[in-house]
Amino acid sequence: LLGAVAAWLASAPLRIYLVRGSITENAQGWRRRLFRLLETMAARLCHQTICVAPSLLQFARHEGIVRRDQGVVMANGMSNGVDNARHSPLRPGVDAQAQALSRHLGVDDAPVVGFVGRLCADKGVDDLAVAWQSIRQHPSNPRLLLVGAWEAEDPVSSGSRVMLAGDNRAVFAGHVSDVTPYYRLMDVLLFPTRG
Repeated sequence: LLGAVAAWLASAPLRIYLVRGSITENAQGWRRRLFRLLETMAARLCHQTICVAPSLLQFARHEGIVRRDQGVVMANGMSNGVDNARHSPLRPGVDAQAQALSRHLGVDDAPVVGFVGRLCADKGVDDLAVAWQSIRQHPSNPRLLLVGAWEAEDPVSSGSRVMLAGDNRAVFAGHVSDVTPYYRLMDVLLFPTRG
């Protein structure tokens, strides 16, 4: 919003509103109305709106944040590229780093099922908790590695949170600045997001 206002005041010849997520989506009551107004203002001050997912564009149009004729999704929603060199299994020292992290987290003796993201309802963590109850029954005694922080704005159900927190095979890494070494530990990545 501040960038859109500043660009409009400066008469920038091209203003683009990039929507990577909506603060309106999970808000309730007066906060939802306020957030919708702020997001609408930002969109209207710009010439074009780019959303990072088709579902996000659909939501923005449905809520009136962007007009029905406004907004695009580029490259089928992919907004970030993947650096192949950085994620290459042949990169020197990567395996040693992953092995040390695996030992530190206590997941070096079993298959690892992982999740990376905000621990909230919108990211499907309640669905993940249900799926984990079945997965953990596998005879290989898998571990669940959760990389991300619990979110208060869009909380996971208390039952799911208590169940996951009390599971001795669930490992919580919390918020990390570089998720790459954590991905290397995972045999399976769960991505149950709803948005």
